[in-house]
Amino acid sequence: MKKITLLMMLAAMLTNGWAQDLITPHQDNSVSGTENGHAWVDLGLPSGLKWATCNVGAENPWDYGDYFAWGETIYFSMPLNDMAYHKYVYNWSTYLDSRITCTEDCGTEKDLLRGIDDIKGTQYDAARANMGGSWRMPTLKEIHELVHECYWEWTSSYNVKGLAGYIVYKVKDASDKGKEKNSDGSVTTVGSYSLSDTHIFLPAAGFRYEFEFLYVGTLGGYWSSSLNTDSQNYVWTAWRITFGPDHPGLGSYDRCSGQCVRGVVDPSVCTITVTSNNSQYGTVSGGGLYAANSTATLSAMPYEDYKFVQWSDGNKENPRQIVVMSDMTYTAVFEEDADGIADIIAAGINIYTAGKTIIVENATEAITVSDALGRLVGKDDAQIVPAETRKFPVPSSGVYVVKIGNRAASVLVR
Repeated sequence: MKKITLLMMLAAMLTNGWAQDLITPHQDNSVSGTENGHAWVDLGLPSGLKWATCNVGAENPWDYGDYFAWGETIYFSMPLNDMAYHKYVYNWSTYLDSRITCTEDCGTEKDLLRGIDDIKGTQYDAARANMGGSWRMPTLKEIHELVHECYWEWTSSYNVKGLAGYIVYKVKDASDKGKEKNSDGSVTTVGSYSLSDTHIFLPAAGFRYEFEFLYVGTLGGYWSSSLNTDSQNYVWTAWRITFGPDHPGLGSYDRCSGQCVRGVVDPSVCTITVTSNNSQYGTVSGGGLYAANSTATLSAMPYEDYKFVQWSDGNKENPRQIVVMSDMTYTAVFEEDADGIADIIAAGINIYTAGKTIIVENATEAITVSDALGRLVGKDDAQIVPAETRKFPVPSSGVYVVKIGNRAASVLVR
């Protein structure tokens, strides 16, 4: 059996470019919820990533759950009955399709996972296969985030269950990030932490190699979805969270070994659909996929001789900003404009285009020109008497709204 390759990522990794593009910050106010029947906890991580409360195969947070070789999705292989197959040996000869016989075969044509650096969300993802829904294994960057953005506290008996491991807390103060209270109990935190606070528990379930359960109750190993690609010499290993009573960190280990898996789900993504009551009357924008609690801008742009009346929920703002909370549909209500162009013509005002320029004649009031997203592209606050010809260059073809005083008209620039 290969020795544990414990490649801890310390300060040096935080100063290089790899660390700088770790995670895009995300805001989410929810603390806990479920995905496909499995509970998750929001630890307040910059990414917004949600972590499962239990290991894959576990019914309770303190249960060990199942052990998986990296890239395998079931822990069954030896016939027990007509319905189940139980894997009881973890080594290279039982790994994947059994073509790998030693570490040197990894990364060669014998390796079923050759060329796959990350298995998240694939057919080789144990969390996706066993938990379903949008559950998946965490990446190397994401387990790095868990280690360095939370407060870790070792316990020899979680929730008086007699099971050792680390309690991973959502920090109450930024200065507590990355701090750990190990078995010697020495740590100073700004916040005070207890089991009533937001946390997950990672039991020290040990791991499996050959026939053995190793270091159960003393060490913990939790796979990431990321292969160790530091060099060809390490492709037989994959990254994992690894810890003992004295320290949690990151390391890599033999892919054929049996480790625990803790699933994660991405921040909630919502679909915003924007439509119109008649596509011949105008265009709309702002639909798409948005992270929960983010802001979307909806716009409705009427064609010439038509006007925007309101949104289907009665709101009349245009453009309009909404806070995305769930999948929603918004319909822009357009109707024929009995006032706009007619009123402008009746006032003796002429509006026409010359190339990419909108020209307004005989207008004595302030004028603004906006694009289909409601962005201002031209403005003249002057009230001119007698009226003069005013020109407004626009950046591209499209529909623009020309507002003259309290009257507005849509103009198509070709």
